[in-house]
Amino acid sequence: MSYRKKFNFYDKMNIERNTDRGSTLITVIVVIAFISILATIMLYLAGENYKTKASDLKTKESFYEAEEVVEFLRSQLITEVSKASAEGYTESCIYYVSQSDKSIRQSTYLNTFKDSMEDSWKDMWYENVGGTLTVNRAKGIATLFDLRNESGVLDPSLVSFNPEGTVCSFTKTINGRTLDVVIDSSFLYEGALVIPSSIIDSSTNRVNRYNFKEITVTVTDERDYSAIIKTAFEITPPEPNLDSIVSVVDGESHDPSKKSVSPEKYGILDIADCVQYDGWTKE
Repeated sequence: MSYRKKFNFYDKMNIERNTDRGSTLITVIVVIAFISILATIMLYLAGENYKTKASDLKTKESFYEAEEVVEFLRSQLITEVSKASAEGYTESCIYYVSQSDKSIRQSTYLNTFKDSMEDSWKDMWYENVGGTLTVNRAKGIATLFDLRNESGVLDPSLVSFNPEGTVCSFTKTINGRTLDVVIDSSFLYEGALVIPSSIIDSSTNRVNRYNFKEITVTVTDERDYSAIIKTAFEITPPEPNLDSIVSVVDGESHDPSKKSVSPEKYGILDIADCVQYDGWTKE
């Protein structure tokens, strides 16, 4: 009888031990499964985070590329302002002795600046065909964005238009990257530059500014990422020192010749500050 009781006791212990082992195994499996699921989620989130950062980086790069394209436009406007300023300053210098009043010299400078801007803008967008001035928008766009062929010559044939002639497109290579550029139909082309009718605002006695109307530029890179920039430009005629004329050659005041006049060379003006973005937005 005692043997049976002893046998039953050990048998019961073995059953309980086997049961504990089974529950422990199940617990371990559950924990491993939980850790596996957690690790999978973490890896997924890390992967998505990496994709997001990579996408953000590519988007930023596309914005920078679009900005570079628009900077070519601004650079051309700065060049035109620089030429007009030099011509105006030269004209003031030629008549410096006879124009003793500074206000007269300023008027001469600003009127010459205005005439030069009008002439250069007309040369940019028009060409003489059989004695008639004809609009050539491809020529204007090629000039504004400095589109050159392999020989380094401005090439209007690099610009294409939609059938209505309102939307233009071209390819621009910057630092080895090929960019597809589209100019929206809202751009006024030859009518984009608004030149004031008078050089001075009579109500404020300030020099009138020139306005380059809004242009919408869409730039798509080789990875098919696009960025859209909308901006206008405000152009303020440079204001050189007309109190005295200084030769570039020897630094002495004297009656200047056209050859010696170039205000930008001796630091009187910062032409780049005269062309500012106005209402800049990007998407």
